[in-house]
Amino acid sequence: MWVRSQDKKDLIDITGKHLTVWENRDGVGIYVDSMTTGDDISIGIGTYETKERAIGVLDEIQPRIATWENSKMMAQAGLMNMEDYMDMISSVYQMPEK
Repeated sequence: MWVRSQDKKDLIDITGKHLTVWENRDGVGIYVDSMTTGDDISIGIGTYETKERAIGVLDEIQPRIATWENSKMMAQAGLMNMEDYMDMISSVYQMPEK
């Protein structure tokens, strides 16, 4: 699944990545960690005023990931029209501004 950063400068494939909430000097950020490479690189994709709002954004992303993963499995099993699957995987989640 693809996510566009809050500042619209980055487009990130979050498949297989770890999303986490960290407090920083600008507020509360959501970061993407690559758990598979072991290189300890984190990419900030959004900053919010409160931890509750940042967790709320993760709550918005969570069902989209589940839908994306389920669609992928259905397409691989031949249970989903390939055109519908392509529409699903081409959608990008835009991180909210606030």
